[in-house]
Amino acid sequence: LDSKIPTTDIKSEIIYEDLKPVNSKAVEKYAVKKINTIADLGNTQGEYEGQVIELLGITNAGDFNAIKYTWTDAQQSDNGGTIINAGNGSWLAVEDSIPFLVKETKSDFINMSQSNIDALKKGLYKGVTLLGYYSKGDTPAPIEYYLSDTAEVDDGGSVFEVGGFKLEYK
Repeated sequence: LDSKIPTTDIKSEIIYEDLKPVNSKAVEKYAVKKINTIADLGNTQGEYEGQVIELLGITNAGDFNAIKYTWTDAQQSDNGGTIINAGNGSWLAVEDSIPFLVKETKSDFINMSQSNIDALKKGLYKGVTLLGYYSKGDTPAPIEYYLSDTAEVDDGGSVFEVGGFKLEYK
């Protein structure tokens, strides 16, 4: 027996010309549909309980991190963000797909745009990740702030009040 096995010049070729698309309800049921905007989502009736879609933006596709929503036949109270009514049911944002808003500095944080404030109020962000205080990276690690109803006042560190609501480091 020859113990030398060639390890070079080995080619592998896979020919796919005989494959045909699968026309299956099972595959179709679990494919994630993509929806461009919240307005489009509000005009999209779910096809079945538990259907998952991916929202690509708020007012335009790509203007926001994608969020997954799941369909329920039981209509909820629409909040324009994490709960969107359509037809006779509702789309509910999947909690673990909701991103954090990222700000590089405290100045960026306290001067965030009105659209960022609106998205936070609607629950389209879990909170704000601050990457530094005076400059990006000047803290040992990013700091995560969450919406809060704390009685504490804005201290410029553990609690910030921005746009009429509070964010707290927890």
